[in-house]
Amino acid sequence: MKIADIRLYPVRLPFEGHFATSRGTVGAAATGLPKVFVKMSDEAGHVGWGEAGPSHRWSYETLESVVTTLRHYLIPLALGRDIFDPDGLHRAMDAEIAPGLTRGQPIAKAALDIALHDLIGHALSIPLWAFFGCRRAGQVTLSFTLTARSPEGIEREIAEAEERGYRHYNMKIGANPSEDIALMAAARARATGVVWADANGGYTLPQALAVAKAMEDLGISAFEQPLPANRWSDYAELARRVRVPVGVDESLCSVGDLLELLRLGASPLFVMKVTRMGGLRPARICMDIADHAGLPVLGSGLTDAGVSLLASCHLLAAYGVSMPAALNGPQFLGGDVLESPLLLEGDTLTLPEGPGLGVSVDEEKLIRYRVDI
Repeated sequence: MKIADIRLYPVRLPFEGHFATSRGTVGAAATGLPKVFVKMSDEAGHVGWGEAGPSHRWSYETLESVVTTLRHYLIPLALGRDIFDPDGLHRAMDAEIAPGLTRGQPIAKAALDIALHDLIGHALSIPLWAFFGCRRAGQVTLSFTLTARSPEGIEREIAEAEERGYRHYNMKIGANPSEDIALMAAARARATGVVWADANGGYTLPQALAVAKAMEDLGISAFEQPLPANRWSDYAELARRVRVPVGVDESLCSVGDLLELLRLGASPLFVMKVTRMGGLRPARICMDIADHAGLPVLGSGLTDAGVSLLASCHLLAAYGVSMPAALNGPQFLGGDVLESPLLLEGDTLTLPEGPGLGVSVDEEKLIRYRVDI
């Protein structure tokens, strides 16, 4: 069975509130949230959907670069390929787009990979969780993202989250170590569930060491991306000197990256982000490595809409990951493109039992939110 057609839909989805990291604003109501959706069809008429979530404050990929990379380079090489050969598609994509320090244009590649997996599920009439080896539909617990910059603001955000049924929290830190410690103390005092923090590469090694020691005293569960990307020797030094699990996010884009981090002892926590790694196929290989190496897994995303959020959840559920996942699309998005809403009750998402991702995309919504590139 061959890939017969691929169509692109660049959009800006409605965004609620303001979402900032140590590198600046990554989502705001005034601009909406950029996404690129991919519709992939095979010769028999089966359809799969993919999603890319570019964020220029998080990586070098932008809405414009994802569209042009897909349109001019990746879609032409994907057309006519066997739908049951995701490895071949990845080899072709990696040969077409040269790597930077690691995998080149992973967010663009993830859109095609997710669409292909959804298509495979429809062609086989099985859900992705079954394709990944799970015997029944599972559930994934989501965390709530805390972004306030004052202890009082953190308490207000947690109160709002509790009203919505959330119990666990991931925090955005990395701007100022002493202020960040106060914010974590406020969160840990108010929250009843798991709390961990993501600095998005905002600290130096001495700052990260001081913050990590405070985390140990406070009972913070994990320290995500404390240092800039590719400071792997510093990550190894940090991991050796602190007890709180340290995870690499922004600079872990391939299987080779994870293997190198393991060799260095630099990341005792695996942060699994499907779109950052180029899609489900490389992410699944890394999940196998983490499983065999005994690494705890933390699911994460890029404020995913329903398509890529479900892609991550199918994989997390299949591997039995219990740590709450930082998939905050339901928290921030004021609109999605799915025909039916996610099966989300409070902070618990139940995977659908339909083929592939288990959902359908409303193409009228894609047209409503579409932007010209």
